[in-house]
Amino acid sequence: MKDFNFFSPYLQEKRNKRLKRNYTITIVSLVIIGLLSFAVLNTYQINQYKSEISKVESYLNAEQTKKLQTKYEETKKSMFIVNKYYDKMLEVDKALNAQNTIHTSLLDKLSSVMPQDSNIVSMSINMKDLEIKYSIIDLIPLAELEHNLRALDIFDKVHVSIVDADINYHAIISCRLKDVNVE
Repeated sequence: MKDFNFFSPYLQEKRNKRLKRNYTITIVSLVIIGLLSFAVLNTYQINQYKSEISKVESYLNAEQTKKLQTKYEETKKSMFIVNKYYDKMLEVDKALNAQNTIHTSLLDKLSSVMPQDSNIVSMSINMKDLEIKYSIIDLIPLAELEHNLRALDIFDKVHVSIVDADINYHAIISCRLKDVNVE
């Protein structure tokens, strides 16, 4: 036969209250521990950030850093000026590249027609004219040079004028380039 305990509902209720209280205390304890650990972790991170900020501030306030910052500001201003005029320089560059009448091949052609007994004193080239000052011993190389320049077929006009005829002849040869459009 089975024993009946008439106090068991009261004991069971007391046990349930104790279990509820233990669960509540455990949950509240875990929440408090979690909040405290979160606060401690945040305090630790805040201190770490403050130490990093102080290191960065000390680096920024150092003399060497200030010198570098001044140099950076100067470079930044220079770059601003360079960028400001970059488009204008591109236009100038395009214009210079479009003027392809005076280049290395022109100088190569001129050197190929020079007579043996002639010396160039000076040469000036602009966009449409070429002027060469020579020192020549005899007039024959001068006539040969004039003939060779006309034969190059890059000049519209070749004009020779003799400036000085003492011991050596000093001549000026003026040449106008073909197909040059000067605006």
